[in-house]
Amino acid sequence: MEKNHIKEYLAIGQVRKSHGLEGVIKIVIYPRMKEAALEADHYFIHTQGQKLPLFIEWIEGEGEDYQVKFEDIDDPQSASQLSSKELFMSKQEIMDVIKPTSMQLPVDHTDLKDYEIHDLTTGIRVIIEEVIEMPSQLMAQVSVNRRPYLIPLVPTLIERIDDASKKIDIHLPHGIFEL
Repeated sequence: MEKNHIKEYLAIGQVRKSHGLEGVIKIVIYPRMKEAALEADHYFIHTQGQKLPLFIEWIEGEGEDYQVKFEDIDDPQSASQLSSKELFMSKQEIMDVIKPTSMQLPVDHTDLKDYEIHDLTTGIRVIIEEVIEMPSQLMAQVSVNRRPYLIPLVPTLIERIDDASKKIDIHLPHGIFEL
């Protein structure tokens, strides 16, 4: 049977607002996606039920905040129609640029659902029920004794990620599961 060739997209940032009179747009690029986003020649936005490509003339900025000029967006009115829209890239294009390592979270964080987190500090093992993307980090929602907790999935805490066994070894702060 032939594999389905539906293209998968991942959010890489968000349009903030138009800037100036020539169609320049202020955007935010999510830190995990910065490397791929800055190498891209186009992004996508979701409009009218489909992904529409926006080709990049130039992009400049630093950190998470950038200004971008897209082809065919030449005035503040056209630029303002993109305000607050999420920016996407194809998952494959992102993965071609960002190569995962054994200590790095996958590009598509939804892949972490059902992974087991092993806290090397306490020995506690929990299953990731949901991954929540916060502005500056990913959080894993887990339950301990039927109580929900959010665990920060930050590289400085992660010791190892084993995709084959779906396990994450992590050093969590003392008392994270106490109230």
